[in-house]
Amino acid sequence: MNPPINIPTNPAYRYHKAPDPNGPVYTPNIYQLELEINYNCGLGCNNCNRLTQIEAGNLSQMITVKQLDDMLKESVALGHKWLKMKFIGGEAMIHPNFWEMLDLVCAYQQSFSPELKIHIATHGQGEFARKCILRLNAERRPNVIIENTNKTTNIRPEFDTMTVAPKDLRPEFNQPGYQYRGCWIPHWVGLGFNYQGFYVCGPGAGIDRIFDLGLMIAKLKTILDDAKNGSPGLIGQYNPLCALCGHYAPLNGVKTTLISPTWHKAMVKYEKRQEARLALKHAYSPSQKHSLVVLGQGTALRKSEKTVIKLPPASDTGGLPPMRFKFNK
Repeated sequence: MNPPINIPTNPAYRYHKAPDPNGPVYTPNIYQLELEINYNCGLGCNNCNRLTQIEAGNLSQMITVKQLDDMLKESVALGHKWLKMKFIGGEAMIHPNFWEMLDLVCAYQQSFSPELKIHIATHGQGEFARKCILRLNAERRPNVIIENTNKTTNIRPEFDTMTVAPKDLRPEFNQPGYQYRGCWIPHWVGLGFNYQGFYVCGPGAGIDRIFDLGLMIAKLKTILDDAKNGSPGLIGQYNPLCALCGHYAPLNGVKTTLISPTWHKAMVKYEKRQEARLALKHAYSPSQKHSLVVLGQGTALRKSEKTVIKLPPASDTGGLPPMRFKFNK
C-alpha cells in the first residue's frame, strides 16, 4: 500500500471533499452516452481527464465505424432510445471517420430516437477545427449541438488532478471495506463508450485504457439486464475506477499535471505495452508550457518541452491532420 502523498503547499490548490462513504450511491444515467472516439487532441492541457497530454492514443484506440454501427443497431434491437450522445476525445473531429460516424448517429436519431440530442465537443483551436465548425454550422443538422470551449491556453487550473489517485491521497480510501460511491459524472453526464466497450463514465474508460483492468462491458444488453434485475453491473466499476480517479477526491487550482505513485507505475507499464504509438504529441508555446510533477518521487515522468514541437506530416499520423498551436499570453 502506498503511503498518503503530501500535496505541495499552495493556497491556490483547492481540495474538495469526496462523496460521503455512508451516503447514497450515484446512479449511472443509462440514457446518456459519451462517445470516446479517439484519444488525440493537440493542446496538452494540464490534468486532462482523457490523459491525452501524457499518453496520446494510437489508431488501435479509436472507435471504428463498425463498432459504432454495431452499438447503434443493438440499441435499436433492444428498443433503447438514447437521449443524448456526445462525441468527445481528444479532439473528436480529427478522427479519420468522424463525418461518417456523425452520419450514423444522425440516422439513428432520425429513424428511431428523434429526441436524441447530439453534442460535439471541440477545443476550437487551429484551422482544421475551425473549418469543421463552419461545416457543422452550414449543414444545420437537427439537434446537433457544438460544445466549443474555444480554449486560448492549455493551462487549466479549473481541471481536477485526474492522475492523483484517491488511494494515494488520503488514508481513509485504503481502509478495508471502503466502498466508492461514484460521483456526479456518471449520474449527470452518463456512460462512456470507447474502443473497448461501455464504462460507467467517460473518464473511467480513459483510466482503463492506461491501467488495462479489463472492466469494459461489451454489450448494451448486459447493462440493461443488470439495470432491470438490480444487479451491480456498472456500479461494480466504481471501486476499481474511483480509487484511481482524480474526480473522486478532486484537487484543482493546479497549473501542472500532478501524477501520484500509482499512476506513475501504471504509465510506465502502459508505455511498455505500446509497441507502436501514434506520433501525435501536444505542442504549445514556451510561454504557456506546463510541467509534469510526480508526487512523492521528486522527478518528472518526462521533461517539459521548451520549444514548440513540429509534428510529422499527416501520412505519419495515420491520416490525422497535423496540429500546431500557439497561445496568446
